[in-house]
Amino acid sequence: MNQDELKNFCVDVREALEKMTKKDHSRLSSFGNSNFPVGCCGDTSKLLAYLLYQQFGIVSEVLAGCYYESDHKSPASGLSNGNSHAWLVVDGMIVDLTADQFNDRGYNNLPVMITSDTRFHDLFANRNALFQPSQGNEIILPNILKMTASHVQQRLKERGW
Repeated sequence: MNQDELKNFCVDVREALEKMTKKDHSRLSSFGNSNFPVGCCGDTSKLLAYLLYQQFGIVSEVLAGCYYESDHKSPASGLSNGNSHAWLVVDGMIVDLTADQFNDRGYNNLPVMITSDTRFHDLFANRNALFQPSQGNEIILPNILKMTASHVQQRLKERGW
């Protein structure tokens, strides 16, 4: 998969998520409890990892981290202690469909961020893998995201994916 194809796929996933209503999701998921993209980074990253695997056989890494002022010597970032965030790494590139949720804090992140620039994501230290493939690298989606995945996959199919 080339970078243009990855971007087009991610744009279509993001647009599908933006068009969905809370009733299109499990009430136990962040999508059912938050206003996308705010608070939806973990579930979005898990969902995108699943969709990339299903569509292209791509196994990506889902990372999550927390921001702590004490970890940074630079001027104030606009983030608060304990703010967390999650994103994917695909072939060494950061793929983030929810980084724009922080734009009200002085950032100018795109709704679909695909980049090798780690400056924003480096703010979220104490990283760990949020979502691991099962044996054989198969990506198994958590049950609370299956309803969302079904809706997104239908919209992707309508877009020719």
